[in-house]
Amino acid sequence: MGRFLVGCLSILGVLFLLLAGGIGYLAWRGFSSFQEASAPELPSHLLLTLSIEGQPPASSSNSPFKAFTGDGLSLRDIVSRIDGAAKDGRVQGLFVDFSNAQLSPAAAQDIAAAVQRFKAKRKPTYAFADTMGEAGGATFTYALAAQFDRVWLQPAGALGIDGLALERPYLADALKSIGVAPRLDQRHEFKGGIDMFTEMGLSPALRGSLQKLTDDLLTQAIEMIAKGRNISADDAKAAIDTAPIAAQDAVTQSLIDQMGYRSDALRALKDTSRTQATVSLADYRAPDTLPNAALHVAVIEAAGPVARGGEGDDPFAEDGSFAAGRVVAAFTAAVQDPTVKGILFRIDSPGGSYVASDTIWQAVRTAQDAGKPVVAVMGTYAASGGYFVAAPADKIVAQPGTLTGSIGVYSGKFVLTGLWDKLGIRWERVGSGASAGQNSLNRDFTPAEWARFQENLDRIYADFTQRVAAGRKIPMEKMDALARGRIWSGASAKEAGLVDRLGGMTEATEEMRALLRQPVDTPLRLINYPAPQNSFDKALKFVSKLEQTATRIEGVRTKVEPLLNGESLYMPLDVNR
Repeated sequence: MGRFLVGCLSILGVLFLLLAGGIGYLAWRGFSSFQEASAPELPSHLLLTLSIEGQPPASSSNSPFKAFTGDGLSLRDIVSRIDGAAKDGRVQGLFVDFSNAQLSPAAAQDIAAAVQRFKAKRKPTYAFADTMGEAGGATFTYALAAQFDRVWLQPAGALGIDGLALERPYLADALKSIGVAPRLDQRHEFKGGIDMFTEMGLSPALRGSLQKLTDDLLTQAIEMIAKGRNISADDAKAAIDTAPIAAQDAVTQSLIDQMGYRSDALRALKDTSRTQATVSLADYRAPDTLPNAALHVAVIEAAGPVARGGEGDDPFAEDGSFAAGRVVAAFTAAVQDPTVKGILFRIDSPGGSYVASDTIWQAVRTAQDAGKPVVAVMGTYAASGGYFVAAPADKIVAQPGTLTGSIGVYSGKFVLTGLWDKLGIRWERVGSGASAGQNSLNRDFTPAEWARFQENLDRIYADFTQRVAAGRKIPMEKMDALARGRIWSGASAKEAGLVDRLGGMTEATEEMRALLRQPVDTPLRLINYPAPQNSFDKALKFVSKLEQTATRIEGVRTKVEPLLNGESLYMPLDVNR
């Protein structure tokens, strides 16, 4: 009986922890909803402020842990709110703190375009940083700041605009020394996903490809800086080549306008705009001025590695993940909604599962077959599987700095038998079938298995290139030269025919109007699919999971209780039957 009581208490303890977590989650989300619902009315004249931390998330998040992880507005949130503010008569200016920003080329270009549209409404823009890139790597962050009317830097700060560099370790010797044998391969010479495990350094082909990529991106940064600061491209390049640049020298070289502290810069904007009230961009909502007749267009965001699964109802799941089940469900909902006329597919992914990419590819085609055009909008990355899912879209839009393409494949395993020998660990196995355990890390491929592995890589590469060729209407004889795993900048990808237009959501909506054969000024209402779950729905799902867990535990208890009481699990034989 004692063991039974201990078991029951353990179960009750687990239930208590789960219930406490559920109540905490519900309370936290409820409080957040209350805060949002009770947000004060904005003043009639205001300045918007924004502090960018690191790289803005690629997709919006409704995670209950958002406040604790430091996630801020997504890139799309920042751009759309600045665009809304440009048209809002209450907003008199924009102040952005770049002290802790570290922006990718595409993100910097996306926000820069929004800032230019804001400035076009004759509203002042001020950028500030205590220092910009203390450890370097701030070239594109500064290229964005250079688009503002005034750039301030703290007196002790500096501009760490030291260009662009890609570094990667090569581990072949290290793996060999510990007894690990890579059994990996790729298609083709520019793919570069596994060479760090198999080679001693960059191959000439891969080095040339990556050098072209960094050269393209640096040229884009120089052009942004030169245009934003009204200096020559040569002067902009010279500044990059001599970074870091102290604040006083940055003033002399016309890279910044003034030295001072954050409070000084903000006060200067208040004086210039004759506006004292400030509102965080996170708390700002542009007024909805769209007419009821505005055409509905679905927006499906997907960021991160492309992965299988995602069909579940996990209340903690990220809203913008690239799980195939989630993305397909969003496409299905948009297709089935008769009010939706087209789909904007926002992609930010370095790739992932080929099968998952194929699943999403089919969802894009299904939407098109249903008469709903699809425009793919690429973010920081749209590479490998991230490009595969975009290939069938009616139009593809990318920023000049978007990392694009990488049309290729790699796969394989690491054989650990040498490592186990060094550690004195011995594995034994039994199996049935000539290829049983061929993916085990504890044995090498046989010659026949390795041959089939190579055939599989060839099959996937051929399928990938054929689908891109069909989607982009590129002849196969030209397709292979564009593929082979090569990574392109968005600008070079457009020249190669892998991208239709450079830009972001603004340009994508223009392409959508054209596909829908609508005038250029036709209002579009952008609707997220799937709709972000509200706090109450997420809490209900959490409570439902608690109930399911409790039911399973109860089922286990009823089976285990007889044992804990020293009884038999088998019913006695009824001799009267």
